[in-house]
Amino acid sequence: MKPIRVGVVGAGLMGELHASIYRSMSGVNLRWIVEPEPARAAALAGQLGVPVHPTADGRWSDVDAVSVCTPDHVRQPALDALRAGVRVLVEKPLATAAAEAADLLAARRRPEHLMVGHVLRFDPRLLQARAALPEIGKLWAVRCWRSNSLLAAQRIGPRTSVAWFLGIHDVDVVRWVTGLDIVEVRARGHRMVSPHYDYVEVHALLSDGTPVSFQWSWLLPVQRGSGLQAGLELTGAEGMLEAELSHTAVALASRPSGRQRQLDTFHWPPHASGGPGGDLRAELEGFVQAARTGAMPPVTGEDGARAVGVIEAVDRSIAAGGAAVMVGEGGPL
Repeated sequence: MKPIRVGVVGAGLMGELHASIYRSMSGVNLRWIVEPEPARAAALAGQLGVPVHPTADGRWSDVDAVSVCTPDHVRQPALDALRAGVRVLVEKPLATAAAEAADLLAARRRPEHLMVGHVLRFDPRLLQARAALPEIGKLWAVRCWRSNSLLAAQRIGPRTSVAWFLGIHDVDVVRWVTGLDIVEVRARGHRMVSPHYDYVEVHALLSDGTPVSFQWSWLLPVQRGSGLQAGLELTGAEGMLEAELSHTAVALASRPSGRQRQLDTFHWPPHASGGPGGDLRAELEGFVQAARTGAMPPVTGEDGARAVGVIEAVDRSIAAGGAAVMVGEGGPL
């Protein structure tokens, strides 16, 4: 079997994880990484034994597929790769505006050439919830919440809001689990520690009229054992589904840290191969398999664009003082 040749553009936290997983996958040849910061590039080249370049210019013919893990507002590498006919996985969000998402969709030579990294679709807890949904009968209500530590606010808050960083995960989860689009939102946002919104509450409607409530923040104390508090609750005419999505399975208390912390056992924990595993590895395996077979990817460009449209509507609702905003339209009702 001919190896799939892959590249990674952007070598922050997610880019390094992508590169490490590709490096440990059979049937995959990690050809290069793009990282413009010289010290970071040198460290990665030594760590992974892969060429690291400052740009991807002139290198698209070297790869069949690429992960684009650049900051949210930097999507030119994805556009360039799509126009070159390369399969592209864009780390979420697909874009920071619906118009930018539309440009990425239009740049594809074929619909199957674009995948969006909504990693929670590969979480076994949510896969179970989705499979079990018919057992609760007609859907009555959905509740979804996700919070990170104040450390995330310090790291991410200067450049984006909690809705774009965390909320877009849950928007995609609700769409995917229920099979229904979010069509209307009413939202309020609050600033505590960063220039963008640190706490956001959303009341939304699905396409069948089912109410949904979302709550997102990055205000958990740094002293808390887990930097993640998350869950999904679906109530129906015949029962209820509850998914606890925090880190709760493995706790480490150590004298050097002076506190207890919960270890990740789902998103990218260690894998037997030596690289990261979990949901992220399953996501990249799905991407590689689609590239190998020519199939549609597990998360399409359209999926990513719809999630962007919902968060854009959340922003418009907050700006309008919590007014109802139809997703995909330009202003409050």
